[in-house]
Amino acid sequence: EEHLGKCCNELVCFHERGELICVLNYNGDLEKEIEILFERLRKRIRDRLDGYCTLARGSREREAAGIIDSTLMARGALESRIVLGVDRILDVEEIEKLTRDTSEFLTPERENRIKNCVETLNSKGFGAEVESMFTELFAQENLPPTVYYAVARRVGEIVLEQLRDSGARVGNPSALLDELNGIVADSYTPAMLRTLTTRWGVGILERVLYEKDGRESRAMRLAKAYIKDH
Repeated sequence: EEHLGKCCNELVCFHERGELICVLNYNGDLEKEIEILFERLRKRIRDRLDGYCTLARGSREREAAGIIDSTLMARGALESRIVLGVDRILDVEEIEKLTRDTSEFLTPERENRIKNCVETLNSKGFGAEVESMFTELFAQENLPPTVYYAVARRVGEIVLEQLRDSGARVGNPSALLDELNGIVADSYTPAMLRTLTTRWGVGILERVLYEKDGRESRAMRLAKAYIKDH
């Protein structure tokens, strides 16, 4: 606001998790001003937080109705940091060049193997399957960056759907999915995305197994107490 406020007719900012979304209404060209602002932000974040700053620019729209589309484009550009790197400015035009059909990474066969691991609460097998899938994914070239995140989110959906279908108690599925979405959004390298997604799924399976063992042990204790009393 301090840097761009005087250059814009309107400037609206709001934040969501680690994202700061800005809608700028301006005349002329702000290219240079935005680049200056980015360098200031990057230096401040690096000095004070020891972190990274990535700025994604959506499309320039002439009508207010285009704001939503521009914001979605900017978010898509932001996700491309997993391929193009952080600490830089990313434009929509860069990700439009990265196209490819990637439906083969979550084939029915692979989904069935993941579902089987979830159904049997085989956290070790689940971890190995997800690690293998991501390793194969990362070996491909010219993938659209959004695919990495889409695959991770789909793995989460499979876990929760299979646990629900098998009657397992998983707490609040919506909260768990929100947790995964947050993990996915915060991941900015392939290795980070693979590790955190795998850890999320393994943690849920181990928690369900622990609670299941606890319930079965309690049932056994009650049965023994009944036999003793009668």
